[in-house]
Amino acid sequence: PLQDWAVLALATLLRDPAEGIRLAALQALLNPQTGLTQTAVWKAMADASLTIRQLACESSNLPAAKLEEGLSSAQPFRAEACTLLLSRSGSFRAQRRLLEMAQLPVRQAYAFQQLRLPLIKAKSSGGTLLDLTLDQGVEAQLDRLFWLLTGLTDQFSAQHIRRALAGHDPIARANAAEALDALTTPAFAARVIPLLDGTPLNTLGQLAASHYNLPAQTQAQTLRWAWPAL
Repeated sequence: PLQDWAVLALATLLRDPAEGIRLAALQALLNPQTGLTQTAVWKAMADASLTIRQLACESSNLPAAKLEEGLSSAQPFRAEACTLLLSRSGSFRAQRRLLEMAQLPVRQAYAFQQLRLPLIKAKSSGGTLLDLTLDQGVEAQLDRLFWLLTGLTDQFSAQHIRRALAGHDPIARANAAEALDALTTPAFAARVIPLLDGTPLNTLGQLAASHYNLPAQTQAQTLRWAWPAL
């Protein structure tokens, strides 16, 4: 039937190079009448797009056994999504693993800050644009981090901590820092907070080196990193 062909075509679009098309295909497949809702969710959990993975997780009715299977997936984003959902269900083992996984976006955020550091003295419009792109990379990693933390607390609380740490109210910032410390670990919180509280870029570079052994970059190295994306 034509409807079956349409559903299969939508399933194929989950592999489209364009994020917007993949997202639209997933939204369409979430209609229960397609009969492929949870199959689409499973596939979308491995998508490179955080937006698509978030929609997949919020739409998931996958059984715990299937999520457990996903923990050992060769697709790291799917393993991450399954760990998040199991953490939300109260699995202590999954929550411990989730906290380990949350280290990755923090490390990547510091890597972006290291790449930004050589651009401090760049006066060209190109240097400014590249710095903006790298700063957006930092924000994307923080988006991923605080989404993962919804496996340990509710979404409102996670976003409240993020906003308060980035805000200007010293009392709210102190309370948020204490909440993040209690939610994760003191060592983890100590690495996250400087990414949000306005810590100078030079200091972030030092923290990147001391916490993650990320070496300082030259302008030439930053440009070589950026070249494929230009």
